[in-house]
Amino acid sequence: MAGYRYKPSKPVAVFGLVVGIAMIVLVLTTFRHGNPAFIVVWCVIAAGSILLHLWAAFSKNGSLATFSRIPPGGRVVEDDDRS
Repeated sequence: MAGYRYKPSKPVAVFGLVVGIAMIVLVLTTFRHGNPAFIVVWCVIAAGSILLHLWAAFSKNGSLATFSRIPPGGRVVEDDDRS
């Protein structure tokens, strides 16, 4: 089955990087006396978002999604089913 990989543009990756950094700065400045577990979880999620965007945009095989072609009639034909 044919598949198409979606790779975001470099401006989208830079935007994701800026937003992720802003999220970390926001939580560290606003909630510095708050619940430490919340701060850690927030920072881990923001760092994960940053890493995902950077990997997807700057690595050779990075992609955020793979789209598969569905033939007319809606039946997905796997490569092994063709005989």
